Amino acid sequence: MKNLFKKQSDEVAEIEELGELNERVDAKLLEEVQEYDAVPSEAASYGKTTFWDERYAGDGEVVEWYHPWGNLAPTLTQYMDEQDEVLVCGCGNSEMSVDMYDDGFENIVNADISKVAIHQVTEIYKAYPMEWKSIDLTREEFPEEKFDVALDKACLDSIACNLRGVVNAENYLQQMDRLLQPEGAFICVSFAPPEERLELLEYWDIDQPAKCLAWDVHVDTIGESSPSNFHPAVTCSCSRVWVHR
Repeated sequence: MKNLFKKQSDEVAEIEELGELNERVDAKLLEEVQEYDAVPSEAASYGKTTFWDERYAGDGEVVEWYHPWGNLAPTLTQYMDEQDEVLVCGCGNSEMSVDMYDDGFENIVNADISKVAIHQVTEIYKAYPMEWKSIDLTREEFPEEKFDVALDKACLDSIACNLRGVVNAENYLQQMDRLLQPEGAFICVSFAPPEERLELLEYWDIDQPAKCLAWDVHVDTIGESSPSNFHPAVTCSCSRVWVHR
């Protein structure tokens, strides 16, 4: 009986120790976010569905992150063709997809984690025969090799900002790698410095080859000659290449 009580006592102590460890890990993650972002309380919420539902449920104003399609098109159209099957990642209620459609890109699937945003765009842009899906792009939502292009404008930036940002960003990029055609392209429009995004986009770990991204990455800078009310931005265009893993 004494041995049984001792075993139970040891198990309780182990659980308490594990709980304390988790608290320390979460505290460390929060500390890292605070160092990364001047407004950690908001930035840490960027990966949460509730944050974006509340954001878009406000006055219904169209939110255009970084640049409109007109500013991006001269650079982005180097990496995509009108006949491509395009996934727009984190579409929000932006006008970018409809502007792309008007420019001849008619095979577009739009995805966002916010059901509120998707409900808005299905009403606002119902004249456009495009798909709108409320899904979590860090999870397996589409068949393999479905798209020629995955176009990300601020989506990776948002995912990378929350407390579990690195893990979620890795999951997201693994999904992009899985759903793109062998010669497909992941185009990321980001406000982050190139070196920060390249850490994720050129990820290579000899001990975890299944997580490695076999991508060629090309970096372009946008915004130097654009109107002053738009952020400067960097696009990282990643082409799929096959290497021995």
